[in-house]
Amino acid sequence: MKKNSIISVVNEQNLYYEKNKIELISLGTYTQKNGKYYIIYKDSVIDKYDNVENLCSIRVENPDLIIISRIGLIKSNLTLEKGKRNYGQCRTDFGTITMGIYTEYIKCDMGKSSAKISLKYFMDIESDLVSSNKISINVKENDEKNVKCTDNGD
Repeated sequence: MKKNSIISVVNEQNLYYEKNKIELISLGTYTQKNGKYYIIYKDSVIDKYDNVENLCSIRVENPDLIIISRIGLIKSNLTLEKGKRNYGQCRTDFGTITMGIYTEYIKCDMGKSSAKISLKYFMDIESDLVSSNKISINVKENDEKNVKCTDNGD
């Protein structure tokens, strides 16, 4: 059954000597089908030129294997498998980049109406380390009491 959900994502990147932290809260869906879990939400990227919206899909195959896909201006497909190195691609305006992804750990707590996922992975391009990344994802059912909208932005 597909549940309307509130998805919270915190992504921490150590990029060479620079640290970045991106936090996102979005409305989306959370579904379980054929033993797999699916989290789908819109992901906005704001840069100095545009506000770009991507569709993000997280598929939990099992507690040690997660596939994260983005569709939009930036297209990527990451296979995160605990203790293994996989390859992923990211398509940008400048071309397609193939990256190596080594997943150090994945922790999943998947429930009927909520989920918590945390993972850490390392990304390289042509065997040169580019970044280490930590992602925390929290999903909870949107029961309308959790969402409050007002005209004044509060």
